[in-house]
Order: sequence, then structure tokens, then C-alpha cells
Amino acid sequence: MGAKSSSVRRNPSPRSRGGISQCNVPVNSIDDDGSKFSKEISFVYWRPDNGHVGSTAVFEVNLFCKNKEPYTMTPMDMFRCEVASAQTSIPVVTEPRRENMAGCKKTTVSFNPTVAGEYCITVAMNGHNVGGEVYRRIYKPGPLDPLKTIGGQNEIFITKVDECQTIMMIPRDRFGNVIQLINNSITVEIKRKTNKEMCIFESNINSNFDSCEICWKLHEGGHFFGSILYNSSVLLKQFEVICLNDHAAIEVDRNVCSMTASYSAQLLSPKSKTVIITLTPRQIRVFESRFFHAIRTQFFTCRVSPRTMIILHHEPNVLSIDDGGGMSVTVSSEYRERIAATYHRFRQSNSGSSISFTERQNHFNEHLKQHHFGDKERDSFTRIFVSRQELLQSAIEATKSFKKDDWLKLFVVQFSAEQGLDAGGLSREFFELLTEHCFSSQSGMFKGV
Repeated sequence: MGAKSSSVRRNPSPRSRGGISQCNVPVNSIDDDGSKFSKEISFVYWRPDNGHVGSTAVFEVNLFCKNKEPYTMTPMDMFRCEVASAQTSIPVVTEPRRENMAGCKKTTVSFNPTVAGEYCITVAMNGHNVGGEVYRRIYKPGPLDPLKTIGGQNEIFITKVDECQTIMMIPRDRFGNVIQLINNSITVEIKRKTNKEMCIFESNINSNFDSCEICWKLHEGGHFFGSILYNSSVLLKQFEVICLNDHAAIEVDRNVCSMTASYSAQLLSPKSKTVIITLTPRQIRVFESRFFHAIRTQFFTCRVSPRTMIILHHEPNVLSIDDGGGMSVTVSSEYRERIAATYHRFRQSNSGSSISFTERQNHFNEHLKQHHFGDKERDSFTRIFVSRQELLQSAIEATKSFKKDDWLKLFVVQFSAEQGLDAGGLSREFFELLTEHCFSSQSGMFKGV
């Protein structure tokens, strides 16, 4: 009996061979000797980083058995690592790669966070979270990037003395994450272009979680350049400021209302001569004035457009008008700030940024009505009677006495011997039938080639 019992143990039953036999089970997975993987003892070690987006986050996964010995992964083990932010999943890189993890006791995982906020990191072995938990990491926005900062894009400010101007900005890093700025670290600098001395001004800075508001006003008139710094780095690139006194500001407003302005100047090249600069919302013209302004000879003109630039030089009263196509003229005028302010106001009005779509539509319709009808009151429609049996001939008879204004009105069609009110359907049917008849072979109006 003892020999028979021994023979059974050496030759397992077919059912045992069909399942998982003892010889195929990895040594590390045996429960009774404590060499099975332990999620409680295994842990994740995070390598130090700066906690901001843009830097590579790296952590090591250290695997241990229940007997506190390092666990060696086998081809049968399932290792999974997922990193997700509030918006999307983040790709990860493992070292060694997942297909080459057999025989390793630990692995290194890295990922690159680009969205500021909280990240959830799940590291699992055979369906069990390493350390028994989901790891959470918070990454802050990166350094300020002026190119990604939204707002404050005005290249030139037209203002007057003691008039408050506001610059709204949404500071962002290079990945587009919003940054909250520290008020004490923001500096506003406004200097005169002629001598680069600081002018007299005051500013108020208010930085919220998602925006930054900078209010400033000048206490003296002239031509200036300004910039906004954050921790001595440029937050807003250099912008131009033309500050007018009360009298000059009133004059510029009058120019915009009358849609014309003229100023005297002195041409500097190729030879000195007196000229007249005329500005309208459409163009800038420079005339040579002779015989006490009785005779004017035009020698420079350009359109008021984004390509055209008025450049104020370091020298007092000197400005250049450049058409953006290689032609320019340089003059000296005591009214150069008023010339530049009037030009930029005309350019701003041409852009239509302050005009709503409804106002533009109404303006277009009024001009169209004025062009076609003038000041006369006219009927908005004209009635025609046609016959279905002789559609083309009856249409010609109904319209042969039409005048120009009649063709511009809305047609109201009435088919003879039929009752119906044309609300658009009869007119549409009339034109469809008329077009079909004209292009048919029976009409003889067109011949195929």
C-alpha cells in the first residue's frame, strides 16, 4: 500500500496537469514561504523636483515580498502605471520597458507635467496598488512667459494729462497656465523718448488669481515710451505713449469729428521747404506750399492703414511718415504729437472695433436705399400678372414698360385665372418656371454645341 501511495504522488492526475501544476508556479508566488509580492511593504520613492510644470517628474517603484525581501518580477506579473490630471491622461516612460521587466526588482517611471494642478498617479502590480494607495502630486505653473501673456497688446496709447489708462493682462507660462503675480514685484516704467528720463506719473497695480490690472496716468504731456517689468524681467514689451494737454486733446477730437486735419511742417530732406500735411480717415497727403499757400503741389501720399507708420524721432518735433512700401518723408513740426494722435485715431475708427455688426448692417442698408431711391418715397414692390400657358410672352408684356426703379423693387406675382396671395412662394415658382422654359429646347433661345 505504501508503494502504491508513493506512485500516486509521483504521477499527478490528468486534472492536476490540466491546471497550474506546482512546477509551473514561480517560486516568488508561493504563499506559505512569504515570498509573494506585498503591496503594503512595496513603496514609491519620488526623486526631488521643483514642483513646477515643465520639469520631468521621476519616481522609483520598489517591490518587496511579504518576507521583506526584494521581489523579482516574472513574465507573468502585470505591472501598470497611469498618470492623469484633471483634463487628460499623461504618457509615462518606464525604465526598463514593460516588456523587459522580468527579473527586475524595481523600475523607474518618468513623465512631464504641462498642466498646472493635481495629478493622480496609480502604480499597480497584479491589480494591487503599490503602497496600497493612489499617489497625488500638485504641480504649480512655470515661469512667466511674456509671449504667452494675454492682453496689453496696445503698441501705442493716445491719452491726455491726468487721464487714467488701464492695461489688463492674463499672465501665463509657456504652457498657457495662468500665473498669479505678486504686486510688489511688478514695476511700471515710463520715460521720455528724447532724453530717456523718467516722467511724472502714478500707477496702481491689482493682481488677482487669473488677471492683472495696471492703471496709470501721466501728469505731463509729450512723447514717451513705457514698459512693465516683473522681477526685473520684461512682462509687457515697450509701448508708445502720446500724452496731449487739454487744448491739444480738444483739437484732435475736433479733427476726428470733422474727418480732416491740416498742419504746417518743414521738410528736412532732400532740401528744406515748407509743406502742409493733410490727414483724412483714408489717406495722408503732403503738399508743397508756395505763394502764401495759394499754390499747393502734392509730392507724397499714402493710405491710412496698418502698414503706414508715423515714427516720432528722438529729436524734438521730428517725425517720419512711412507708407510701408519703401517710400517715406521726414518733416519737422511743432504739432507732431497732434499729427500722430490724429492719424492713430483715424486708423482706430477705420478698424471698426467700436462699431457693432447691427450698426454696420443698418448703415449699409441706408446707403443702399439712398443710392437706389434717393430721397423719394416709393413703393417697396411691383405687381405683375402672368399666364402659365404663355409664361415667357406674358412676362415680357408685363415688364416691357418697366423703368429702372421698377426692376429694383420686390416682385409680387399673380397668375391669371388663379387665386393666391404671393408671400414668396408664387414669385419663386414664377422664376423657376421661367428659367426652365428659357433653357428648354422648345424655346429655341439656346442651342447645344
